[in-house]
Amino acid sequence: LVRYFLSQFQNFVAPILPSLPHSIIHSDANEWNTLFKGDKIVGIIDFGDVIYTARINEIAIGIAYMATLVENPLQAACIILKAYHKIIVLEEKELEVLYYLIAARLGISVSHSSYYKTQKPDNEYITISAEPIWKLLEKWIKVSPIHATNAFKETCGFEVTKKENYGNFVAERHKFISKSLSISYETPLKMGKSALQYMYDAKGDTYLDGVINIPTVGHCHPKV
Repeated sequence: LVRYFLSQFQNFVAPILPSLPHSIIHSDANEWNTLFKGDKIVGIIDFGDVIYTARINEIAIGIAYMATLVENPLQAACIILKAYHKIIVLEEKELEVLYYLIAARLGISVSHSSYYKTQKPDNEYITISAEPIWKLLEKWIKVSPIHATNAFKETCGFEVTKKENYGNFVAERHKFISKSLSISYETPLKMGKSALQYMYDAKGDTYLDGVINIPTVGHCHPKV
Protein backbone atom coordinates (compact mmCIF):
# COMPACT_ATOMS: atom_id res chain seq x y z
CA LEU A 1 0.00 0.00 0.00
CA VAL A 2 2.67 2.49 1.01
CA ARG A 3 4.93 1.69 -1.94
CA TYR A 4 2.01 2.08 -4.32
CA PHE A 5 0.92 5.46 -2.97
CA LEU A 6 4.46 6.81 -2.81
CA SER A 7 5.02 5.74 -6.43
CA GLN A 8 1.87 7.66 -7.37
CA PHE A 9 3.21 10.67 -5.49
CA GLN A 10 6.49 10.51 -7.40
CA ASN A 11 4.74 10.14 -10.76
CA PHE A 12 1.80 12.52 -10.46
CA VAL A 13 2.43 14.95 -7.60
CA ALA A 14 6.16 15.65 -7.30
CA PRO A 15 6.54 17.02 -10.88
CA ILE A 16 3.88 19.71 -10.38
CA LEU A 17 4.26 20.43 -6.65
CA PRO A 18 6.73 23.33 -7.19
CA SER A 19 4.23 25.07 -9.50
CA LEU A 20 1.37 25.02 -6.96
CA PRO A 21 0.59 28.05 -4.74
CA HIS A 22 2.93 28.16 -1.74
CA SER A 23 2.37 29.50 1.75
CA ILE A 24 3.48 29.24 5.36
CA ILE A 25 1.53 26.31 6.81
CA HIS A 26 1.30 24.23 9.98
CA SER A 27 2.52 20.84 8.82
CA ASP A 28 1.22 18.91 11.83
CA ALA A 29 -2.35 20.17 12.20
CA ASN A 30 -4.02 17.73 14.57
CA GLU A 31 -6.09 17.71 17.76
CA TRP A 32 -3.00 17.45 19.99
CA ASN A 33 -1.62 20.71 18.59
CA THR A 34 -4.92 22.60 18.94
CA LEU A 35 -6.00 24.58 22.00
CA PHE A 36 -9.69 24.74 22.91
CA LYS A 37 -11.81 26.81 25.25
CA GLY A 38 -15.15 25.04 25.41
CA ASP A 39 -15.95 24.15 21.81
CA LYS A 40 -13.94 26.98 20.28
CA ILE A 41 -10.39 26.82 18.95
CA VAL A 42 -8.36 29.54 20.65
CA GLY A 43 -4.84 28.70 19.52
CA ILE A 44 -2.29 26.28 18.13
CA ILE A 45 1.06 25.00 19.41
CA ASP A 46 4.12 23.19 18.05
CA PHE A 47 5.51 25.97 15.86
CA GLY A 48 8.49 23.81 14.99
CA ASP A 49 6.15 22.30 12.41
CA VAL A 50 5.45 25.63 10.71
CA ILE A 51 7.09 25.56 7.26
CA TYR A 52 6.93 27.18 3.82
CA THR A 53 5.60 24.74 1.24
CA ALA A 54 2.73 24.08 -1.16
CA ARG A 55 -0.32 25.29 0.76
CA ILE A 56 -2.48 22.30 -0.25
CA ASN A 57 -0.25 20.22 2.05
CA GLU A 58 -1.88 21.88 5.07
CA ILE A 59 -5.39 20.63 4.33
CA ALA A 60 -4.02 17.25 3.17
CA ILE A 61 -2.32 16.79 6.54
CA GLY A 62 -5.40 17.88 8.47
CA ILE A 63 -7.61 15.48 6.53
CA ALA A 64 -5.13 12.62 6.98
CA TYR A 65 -5.40 13.03 10.76
CA MET A 66 -9.16 13.54 11.01
CA ALA A 67 -10.16 10.85 8.52
CA THR A 68 -8.77 8.13 10.82
CA LEU A 69 -11.63 8.90 13.23
CA VAL A 70 -14.59 8.29 10.88
CA GLU A 71 -16.24 5.52 8.91
CA ASN A 72 -16.48 7.46 5.62
CA PRO A 73 -13.13 9.22 5.09
CA LEU A 74 -14.05 10.87 1.76
CA GLN A 75 -17.21 12.39 3.21
CA ALA A 76 -15.24 13.72 6.18
CA ALA A 77 -12.54 15.05 3.86
CA CYS A 78 -15.11 17.07 1.92
CA ILE A 79 -16.58 18.57 5.11
CA ILE A 80 -13.12 19.69 6.26
CA LEU A 81 -12.20 20.89 2.76
CA LYS A 82 -15.37 22.98 2.44
CA ALA A 83 -14.63 24.81 5.70
CA TYR A 84 -10.99 25.39 4.71
CA HIS A 85 -11.93 26.64 1.22
CA LYS A 86 -14.25 29.28 2.73
CA ILE A 87 -11.23 30.92 4.36
CA ILE A 88 -8.40 30.04 1.97
CA VAL A 89 -9.65 29.77 -1.61
CA LEU A 90 -7.95 26.83 -3.30
CA GLU A 91 -7.27 26.43 -7.01
CA GLU A 92 -8.56 23.54 -9.10
CA LYS A 93 -5.05 22.23 -9.82
CA GLU A 94 -4.41 21.91 -6.07
CA LEU A 95 -7.46 19.69 -5.68
CA GLU A 96 -6.21 17.40 -8.46
CA VAL A 97 -3.34 16.19 -6.26
CA LEU A 98 -5.11 16.22 -2.88
CA TYR A 99 -6.08 12.53 -2.98
CA TYR A 100 -2.45 11.45 -3.34
CA LEU A 101 -1.13 14.01 -0.85
CA ILE A 102 -3.45 12.60 1.82
CA ALA A 103 -2.24 9.08 1.01
CA ALA A 104 1.41 10.19 1.03
CA ARG A 105 1.02 11.70 4.49
CA LEU A 106 -0.50 8.46 5.78
CA GLY A 107 2.32 6.46 4.20
CA ILE A 108 4.97 8.67 5.78
CA SER A 109 3.30 8.33 9.19
CA VAL A 110 3.26 4.52 9.22
CA SER A 111 6.77 4.36 7.77
CA HIS A 112 8.07 6.55 10.60
CA SER A 113 6.22 4.45 13.17
CA SER A 114 7.65 1.22 11.75
CA TYR A 115 11.19 2.58 11.70
CA TYR A 116 11.15 4.08 15.19
CA LYS A 117 9.58 0.92 16.58
CA THR A 118 12.80 -0.90 15.62
CA GLN A 119 14.80 1.75 17.49
CA LYS A 120 12.61 1.91 20.61
CA PRO A 121 10.50 -1.25 20.75
CA ASP A 122 9.16 -0.49 24.25
CA ASN A 123 7.85 2.98 23.37
CA GLU A 124 4.09 2.55 22.83
CA TYR A 125 3.60 6.23 21.94
CA ILE A 126 5.49 5.75 18.68
CA THR A 127 2.96 3.28 17.27
CA ILE A 128 -0.22 4.51 18.99
CA SER A 129 -1.63 5.97 15.77
CA ALA A 130 -0.30 3.36 13.33
CA GLU A 131 -3.24 0.93 13.49
CA PRO A 132 -5.99 3.43 12.53
CA ILE A 133 -3.76 4.80 9.76
CA TRP A 134 -3.29 1.34 8.26
CA LYS A 135 -7.07 0.87 8.34
CA LEU A 136 -7.53 4.24 6.64
CA LEU A 137 -5.00 3.34 3.93
CA GLU A 138 -7.00 0.19 3.20
CA LYS A 139 -10.18 2.28 2.92
CA TRP A 140 -8.48 5.01 0.88
CA ILE A 141 -7.25 2.74 -1.90
CA LYS A 142 -10.84 1.52 -2.40
CA VAL A 143 -11.80 5.12 -3.21
CA SER A 144 -11.20 5.92 -6.87
CA PRO A 145 -8.86 8.92 -7.25
CA ILE A 146 -11.16 10.05 -10.07
CA HIS A 147 -14.19 9.93 -7.75
CA ALA A 148 -12.32 11.64 -4.91
CA THR A 149 -11.00 14.44 -7.13
CA ASN A 150 -14.47 15.05 -8.57
CA ALA A 151 -15.87 15.22 -5.01
CA PHE A 152 -13.16 17.69 -3.97
CA LYS A 153 -13.85 19.89 -7.00
CA GLU A 154 -17.62 19.86 -6.45
CA THR A 155 -17.09 20.71 -2.77
CA CYS A 156 -15.12 23.80 -3.77
CA GLY A 157 -17.57 24.87 -6.47
CA PHE A 158 -15.74 23.73 -9.59
CA GLU A 159 -17.63 22.16 -12.49
CA VAL A 160 -17.12 18.45 -13.00
CA THR A 161 -17.88 16.55 -16.22
CA LYS A 162 -18.83 12.95 -15.49
CA LYS A 163 -20.66 11.83 -18.63
CA GLU A 164 -18.88 9.38 -20.90
CA ASN A 165 -19.81 8.67 -24.51
CA TYR A 166 -19.44 4.89 -24.50
CA GLY A 167 -20.68 4.59 -28.08
CA ASN A 168 -17.62 6.44 -29.38
CA PHE A 169 -15.42 4.44 -27.02
CA VAL A 170 -16.64 1.09 -28.35
CA ALA A 171 -16.29 2.22 -31.98
CA GLU A 172 -12.73 3.40 -31.27
CA ARG A 173 -11.91 0.09 -29.57
CA HIS A 174 -13.03 -1.92 -32.61
CA LYS A 175 -10.65 0.06 -34.83
CA PHE A 176 -7.62 -1.23 -32.97
CA ILE A 177 -8.59 -4.39 -31.09
CA SER A 178 -9.82 -7.63 -32.61
CA LYS A 179 -13.49 -8.44 -32.06
CA SER A 180 -12.35 -11.85 -30.82
CA LEU A 181 -11.52 -9.98 -27.62
CA SER A 182 -15.17 -9.42 -26.86
CA ILE A 183 -16.72 -6.87 -24.53
CA SER A 184 -18.15 -8.78 -21.58
CA TYR A 185 -20.78 -6.33 -20.44
CA GLU A 186 -24.01 -5.05 -22.00
CA THR A 187 -23.06 -1.60 -20.72
CA PRO A 188 -19.32 -1.32 -21.50
CA LEU A 189 -16.83 -0.27 -18.85
CA LYS A 190 -14.13 2.26 -19.62
CA MET A 191 -11.34 1.83 -17.11
CA GLY A 192 -9.31 4.91 -16.27
CA LYS A 193 -6.83 3.65 -13.69
CA SER A 194 -5.91 0.71 -11.49
CA ALA A 195 -4.24 0.10 -8.15
CA LEU A 196 -3.21 -3.28 -6.75
CA GLN A 197 -6.40 -5.40 -6.87
CA TYR A 198 -8.70 -2.46 -7.67
CA MET A 199 -9.72 -0.90 -10.97
CA TYR A 200 -11.36 2.51 -11.38
CA ASP A 201 -13.56 3.35 -14.33
CA ALA A 202 -13.59 6.73 -16.03
CA LYS A 203 -16.68 7.79 -14.06
CA GLY A 204 -14.99 7.13 -10.72
CA ASP A 205 -16.51 3.78 -9.69
CA THR A 206 -14.26 1.17 -8.05
CA TYR A 207 -14.12 -2.49 -9.11
CA LEU A 208 -12.38 -5.48 -7.58
CA ASP A 209 -10.34 -7.25 -10.27
CA GLY A 210 -9.66 -10.87 -9.41
CA VAL A 211 -9.07 -12.48 -12.80
CA ILE A 212 -6.91 -11.41 -15.71
CA ASN A 213 -4.20 -8.91 -14.81
CA ILE A 214 -3.17 -9.98 -11.33
CA PRO A 215 -1.47 -13.31 -12.34
CA THR A 216 0.50 -11.66 -15.16
CA VAL A 217 2.10 -8.34 -14.23
CA GLY A 218 -0.33 -6.93 -11.69
CA HIS A 219 -1.53 -3.36 -11.77
CA CYS A 220 0.71 -0.28 -11.92
CA HIS A 221 3.90 -2.22 -12.57
CA PRO A 222 6.51 0.57 -12.96
CA LYS A 223 7.88 -0.86 -16.24
CA VAL A 224 4.38 -1.34 -17.70
